[in-house]
Amino acid sequence: MKRINLWKHLKRTTCPPLLLLLLFNLLTNVGLVHSQNSPDLNHLDNISTEIPPTDSAAQSLKSMEAELIGAGDTLLAFTNYIQWTRYLIDRGNYRLWGSDLDPYKTYAEDHPAFREHHLYKFVLGLNHIAEGRPRQAVRHLLDIENNISSEDLLFLEAVYFDLYTGFLALTDYQGAAEYALKLLEQAQQEKDKPGELAARLMVATTFAKQGRFEETSRQRNQAAQLARETGEYGQLIFIYANNAIDERKQKNYDASFQYYNDALVTIDTNSTFHKADLLFYQVFVHANKLTLFNDVGMTDSTIRSGPAILDSLESYGATASIIDAHIQIGRAFLLEGKTEQALYYLEKAKNKLEGSGRDQMIIEVNSLLADVYKTTGFYQKAAEALSDQIRVQNQVDSINNAQLINSLQMRYESDRQQAVIEQKELEVQQGIRERKANMRIFLVSIIGLSLIGFSIFQWKHRLQLKREKNLEIKYNQQLIQFQEDENRRISKELHDGIGQSLMLIKNKVQLNHDGITAQMVGDTLEEVRTISRALHPFTLQKLGLTAALQKLIGDFDTNTDIFVDTAIEDIDQHYTNQSALNIFRIAQECLNNILKHSQAKAVEFRVRKHTKHAELYIKDNGRGFDVSENFNTVSSLGLKTLRERTRFLKGQLNIHSEKGAGTKITLKIPYDD
Repeated sequence: MKRINLWKHLKRTTCPPLLLLLLFNLLTNVGLVHSQNSPDLNHLDNISTEIPPTDSAAQSLKSMEAELIGAGDTLLAFTNYIQWTRYLIDRGNYRLWGSDLDPYKTYAEDHPAFREHHLYKFVLGLNHIAEGRPRQAVRHLLDIENNISSEDLLFLEAVYFDLYTGFLALTDYQGAAEYALKLLEQAQQEKDKPGELAARLMVATTFAKQGRFEETSRQRNQAAQLARETGEYGQLIFIYANNAIDERKQKNYDASFQYYNDALVTIDTNSTFHKADLLFYQVFVHANKLTLFNDVGMTDSTIRSGPAILDSLESYGATASIIDAHIQIGRAFLLEGKTEQALYYLEKAKNKLEGSGRDQMIIEVNSLLADVYKTTGFYQKAAEALSDQIRVQNQVDSINNAQLINSLQMRYESDRQQAVIEQKELEVQQGIRERKANMRIFLVSIIGLSLIGFSIFQWKHRLQLKREKNLEIKYNQQLIQFQEDENRRISKELHDGIGQSLMLIKNKVQLNHDGITAQMVGDTLEEVRTISRALHPFTLQKLGLTAALQKLIGDFDTNTDIFVDTAIEDIDQHYTNQSALNIFRIAQECLNNILKHSQAKAVEFRVRKHTKHAELYIKDNGRGFDVSENFNTVSSLGLKTLRERTRFLKGQLNIHSEKGAGTKITLKIPYDD
């Protein structure tokens, strides 16, 4: 049925509100019958993706939503709420995303089907971000990411943006980078240069947070070019300032000064700025330079220009910049040995930081105050300042560790590493397709050449195809190695870093006889160890391949209801560590596929030694599948990974399966020795 353009009628109508409400119900819900106890949610999947064209149309929609809630028709009101959300996202009012959600939260408590609907989870995720709950937001948005239609670009961009924001708040900068890159890809596909500019700055932020300054600079340079093309000179000034900060952090002081100079030249030579904006940008750049002056020993410049900069910042109400300026002026006086003036500015900064939650600034100002107090002989106050510094630093570290654990768990559960590999493989295939297209153009151009020339071309063509095949094999194996290296790195960080910290915390809590807290810490420690073991098999490293396979199948037998028949011969001495890891991963992938997809009741697992090779045999009595069909679909990434690992081992992989008849997998691996 053709959808009626309701917005056009709403913009022109002068009907009373109740008549408008009746019209809205007739136009959008013809034939809709539902009850509050058993709501019909089908119409939620057919809400128009049309954006209200004017502010008045959107306000009329919001008024009708309130009337519907007052009339007790919460579900129908929610369709208006979704359209209102679409309007807010289109206008860029991200601070209001997910607001006014209380009526629907109440409704969701009594209606589980509505509570699990992807549109409700979507706006709930937006609400969690807006109210400072990034962990809950990420959990909801990851859960429904694939339910948002790829054609609904507006909502899809909102999901990506809030996942970027959530992962950034959780200090999971790799997760944030993934979704910033998705926004970048989408903007490039739509040829949306302002969107590409914003996305590149997001990517640059994630790289800068990880200290990857070279990649940060590359992204910002591309963003700077876009800013010039689109006339976004305010963004260009911020790009120069951020580049200056990064160069200062790397002690490239000349480059830092140059970037600040570029920012000031942009301000002075641009005629599009209003006078108020012009003054703001000048103050912003000069305020940022104070830290650089101190770092290079130009403390007299900080002391001379700092107070005037402070006065200007006060007029703009730029709280963070005001506090930082106090800190840098106080630091400059301290470096020159003028402790009385240093104390004045640093104590003002500390007072302004009370209750602000700006932890890094609190840590810095307490460190400087401790130096002032030590210099002036007030050792008790110095000790108190250091104590405050250490306390806040410990709080920050504790929160960051907890957030990182939660984020790693969510990323592990959503199996996003596989998605990265899948994307890389698609990129390789795209590259091969492009090269083949170029080759076809070349073929057309040489029509008419002699038979000898054609034969030479054919020979080169076969050689090129062989190189491309070798490139594909090499690239896929590099991807697998990248995954193993990344798993090993994360596993080591979890085991040696967070795991050890949690163990110390647990021991301290037990000494205080706090059994409940000790149990909670112990459970968290066990979760970290489980993730660490899944990412990298320590049994393989310590006891060898045979023991690792025995533990793998033993854990499978213990943790599932599937009957396991196993026989494993000792093959440790025949394989290098790299080959052993690939054999273990193949067995692990096969068992995971059985558990996830086969619905099997029994599994046979055999490892047999032969004269020149070993044989891995795995059989289940599950539902089976069409092997040729699955090898050629995107969802068969696991099967493709088996094939690549087998190729690395120079082995032979045979998969025999039929729908309804189970699956048999035979892998023959020649000995390395």
